[in-house]
Amino acid sequence: MERVEEIRVWVAAGRVPAGGHTLSVSFSAGVAAVSGGMEAGELLHAADEALYAAKRAGRNRVMLAGAAEVPGAAEVSGAAGVPGGVGVGRAVETGAAAAGTAAA
Repeated sequence: MERVEEIRVWVAAGRVPAGGHTLSVSFSAGVAAVSGGMEAGELLHAADEALYAAKRAGRNRVMLAGAAEVPGAAEVSGAAGVPGGVGVGRAVETGAAAAGTAAA
């Protein structure tokens, strides 16, 4: 969870030159952890739900699946007021955790 937050902060701090302009980039992530007997599809679904909860909460944040709010998630980070953007989503399974991420 902390690693995803570190990556979110690093990405948000960067700037991308494009066509004479400087663009800022951010992303949202949903994170889920395996709990006893959970199938891979269930894990990815939980991370995906947390991702969409993060986007609904204002984007550029990390949400943890399974906390009180979703079938929401608990917000663990974020920056209010960051304009939305791309909305491309993908889920990544890594070991015993999954994270859904999207450019915001």
